[in-house]
Amino acid sequence: MNSAMYKQFTPAERLRLIVLAQARADVREIDRLWETCPQMDLVGRDPKFCRRIQRIRDAVSSVITYWLEVSHFVVCDRLFVTALRLESECKSQKLRIEGGNGEELAKLQADYAACAIKADASWRASSTAWKSIESAVTRFCTEVEITPEQLLAMGEWLPAAIGHASDQLHPDSHVSRADKDGTYRRLRRAWRDENSE
Repeated sequence: MNSAMYKQFTPAERLRLIVLAQARADVREIDRLWETCPQMDLVGRDPKFCRRIQRIRDAVSSVITYWLEVSHFVVCDRLFVTALRLESECKSQKLRIEGGNGEELAKLQADYAACAIKADASWRASSTAWKSIESAVTRFCTEVEITPEQLLAMGEWLPAAIGHASDQLHPDSHVSRADKDGTYRRLRRAWRDENSE
């Protein structure tokens, strides 16, 4: 067959011929069928833009997922600290009512105090992580001149638990620079044009 005929095949004919050539292991014929396949210009969205928008969507979804997990720990840690305090008070009161001695009461309070220290440290740590994420999002949004709400809309969902956790943060927690920088860099890398680096 001459090459002009190869260019005339319909997609269905070309597919059938490739299948037949593969069945007989005719590599030269397969190559010729591929090489003579008509080419056309495709019109579509700019792939660089599409990759960038997908990168930022992925990064925002990742930040939201992490923020949701941290929010879960903030709320659970806060509840645990509160429950420990209430349980300690109730058991201490019960021991007093039942006529327990001072030694038993001191031991009970010491046991709860030890647990409370660990629970409070966990609550402070999760609250620090939460504030660090919020700070990173705010910093990034300021630099690219959008609001945090606009950025987080890219993730297509923002769980209410994140907002709820903001009311449950430890009063002595602070932003961790390392955590903030990690989240900020994740967003910044996704936003940047790959050719500008």
